[in-house]
Amino acid sequence: MDCLGTTQLYLFFYIRPIARIATVCVIFLGVVTSAMAETRALLVGVSDYDNTIGLADLRGPANDVRLLRKVLNARGVKDIRVLADGVDGANRPTRDAIMKALKKLTLDSDEGDLSIIHFSGHGTRQLDGSGDEQDGFDEVFLPSDVARAPADTGLIPNAILDEEIGAAVRELRSNGVDVWTIMDFCHAGTGLRSGGTNSASRYVDPAVLVDEIKPASASGNKQRWFSNIVSDDQLKGGLVAFYAAQAHEVAREVNFTTGDENQGENENGWYGLFTSKIANRLHASPGITYRQLFQSVLADMNDTSVPGGARLQTPSREGNLFEATVLGGARTAGVRQYPVSFDELQAGKVHGLTKGTVVELFSDAAAGQEDGLGFAQVEEARTLLSFLRPVDDSCRIDGDALCASSGEIAQDTRFARIVLRPNSFGLSLSAVINLKTGAKADEQEPAVAALTRTIGKLKVENGLDIQLSEDAYTVEVAVADGKLWFGHNVIQGGVPVGLAWDSSEPEADAQLASLLLRMLDAERIAATMDTIAESGSPLSPSPVDVTVETKSSDAALLEKVSGRLSPVRECRRIQRREAYSAASPLAKQSLLKQCDVVQPTAQASEQGQFDINTIHIDSQFCARAIHTRIDGANAATLLGSPMIICSDCPGGLSTGNERLYVLKTKAVENADQVNLSQVLSTCDTGSRTRSAQGNALQQLIRTVGRKHGTRGAFGGMAPGDVWVTRFEWNVLPRDQGLRLAVGQ
Repeated sequence: MDCLGTTQLYLFFYIRPIARIATVCVIFLGVVTSAMAETRALLVGVSDYDNTIGLADLRGPANDVRLLRKVLNARGVKDIRVLADGVDGANRPTRDAIMKALKKLTLDSDEGDLSIIHFSGHGTRQLDGSGDEQDGFDEVFLPSDVARAPADTGLIPNAILDEEIGAAVRELRSNGVDVWTIMDFCHAGTGLRSGGTNSASRYVDPAVLVDEIKPASASGNKQRWFSNIVSDDQLKGGLVAFYAAQAHEVAREVNFTTGDENQGENENGWYGLFTSKIANRLHASPGITYRQLFQSVLADMNDTSVPGGARLQTPSREGNLFEATVLGGARTAGVRQYPVSFDELQAGKVHGLTKGTVVELFSDAAAGQEDGLGFAQVEEARTLLSFLRPVDDSCRIDGDALCASSGEIAQDTRFARIVLRPNSFGLSLSAVINLKTGAKADEQEPAVAALTRTIGKLKVENGLDIQLSEDAYTVEVAVADGKLWFGHNVIQGGVPVGLAWDSSEPEADAQLASLLLRMLDAERIAATMDTIAESGSPLSPSPVDVTVETKSSDAALLEKVSGRLSPVRECRRIQRREAYSAASPLAKQSLLKQCDVVQPTAQASEQGQFDINTIHIDSQFCARAIHTRIDGANAATLLGSPMIICSDCPGGLSTGNERLYVLKTKAVENADQVNLSQVLSTCDTGSRTRSAQGNALQQLIRTVGRKHGTRGAFGGMAPGDVWVTRFEWNVLPRDQGLRLAVGQ
């Protein structure tokens, strides 16, 4: 969206209507940034290095900066700051100039703004001086005044550390600024496959700048658990980060001309392969999401027509704004789509796809809605892969029955966008128990009657299968003093725990419906993960070991009465004093209390890259996923920030059963990551503080359908390269946690 100067609200259907398909379609709520929001860009390009110390010059960074400046300016970005050699009017990109420019960007930016930060030049690595890197090395960007390391130091003068760039980004985000970073240099590449005379590497062997480089001890990674108790998810600003290559690859610049084209005065035909593809898509495809942009660039990077560069590098990404519109602000939303190869859809049950899901097909990731090639239906869904059958626009979702196959899937199909999805999972609740008597609650009690009424309404209006059962059920339900409690083991030490709903609150019925949808989504995720975990084959053991350790907070520093101190301040106080027990493995059915810490860690036992998705379902049925890419059999890698247990947080109690699933998959070359961080979310993920408040858009698609069956219907889902490990614990109410800590 280019209209950044006005505030507009967009509510629209994502697909063209399909005849006779149920009327509930994907609805997106998009809000363009406010009138005061601004976009600024800092473009850094380093081409001219000191050849006397063995650093080869680059030919593409200056062109990268010119190209991006032109494209961004055409998209309405006026505040563009340039540090580059060989670019008219630009200052030299020294370390001091770059760091000052990052600081100035922070000072000039306000909450709601967008900052674009682009680096183009040489990258390498040096010894890790802080102990926070799993392999003992820091990844660094080399400015124009970089020098050779003095003997015996291992530290490259003027190099800019990855953590220095990260600190600048965090400062921006702490102020509520959204940040999009584009890193077109090598972080720690070792893949030195030749790209021919038309391709050059942007990676510098550390030996060029350092006499001897040996990795530091990797054990320091665990010692920095509590270096920052505020996780990235608590930062007010969002993040999108594009990286030119995987850790084992090199970033390349490519000569796109044969030398006879009419170039500008200072230009040549060389550009960063990654930057050039981003700029081309930004120019050609306005209004797409960051996810669509990345998928488009990934597809373009695999284009065999690229001179000497195709398939030599695979971009990677991270962040939490991938569903936002490029340059459109954090509150915009877009389409969700997945790659297609012939009849294979590169997404499956872990992405929420089931048999019967209808998708629309496109030839390009950035294609407009008017460019659809036809429709298809999932006839078989596996863990990470689904198989499609072509259908016409008269297809109607009807439970297990598939539509008749019609025609062929167009040969140029490359992507599929979800159109409609059957309700293939039901939620079974226990009969409501009266907490005071222990007997079945009176059906006429207002809270119980409201539950029955809401379940019936969801079934009629949305076709959802939610049932109350006295026999087999997944979630327990209890009532006391006008409140319903939902959870696994809803009673802890004689008091209710879990997700609470108060029948006396305003718009209580609507809130209850939202909570039921949240529970259904969370239990669907849990059932899928449980089946993968249970169906693992001993013939294909997981190459990634996952451990979870806990540290117990000092009970003497906890308040005895809830509400006397902010839970955040309370845990910060303990963190500052490092008042924790020694780390120990998470015991089965562990009992945890206020300010205890949980930290999962992954360790690969073989070389290669793995996508690790850590999926946490808390006692409020809030599911969230954190993605981590680990590389090879290096030191253990922390999976996300430490999880701080908060039994009584702002927004209400958060006690009861919590589950942690770790989904492990092998990375596939030239393919996007298996990243579920924005796919498996049942609550607002803007904060790690747990709350009972529901999300108005719990699930993008809810349409008529019926339950496919019980958990057994998820069977046959465990190919040899997908593994799940499950962990579980219970969060105690404050007083029970304190008594447990002192042995009472």
